Amino acid sequence: MEDTKEKVGIDVKCWRCEGVSTLHAVLEDIWSWQDGELIQNAMPYLSATERELLISRTCDSCWDKMYG
Repeated sequence: MEDTKEKVGIDVKCWRCEGVSTLHAVLEDIWSWQDGELIQNAMPYLSATERELLISRTCDSCWDKMYG
């Protein structure tokens, strides 16, 4: 069964390099996460890198530079 819920674009700015990435997620899933649902359960369609960007505001490139 194909997911037919509309996704919204979310611009997320990395706190370190200030690069902006646009992620696409279902609005209800974002609210669910903000209400306490684990992000991997609320938005399993996002990659681990995208979920980390939402959680910590750290892009993959900066994460690798900091924690290699």
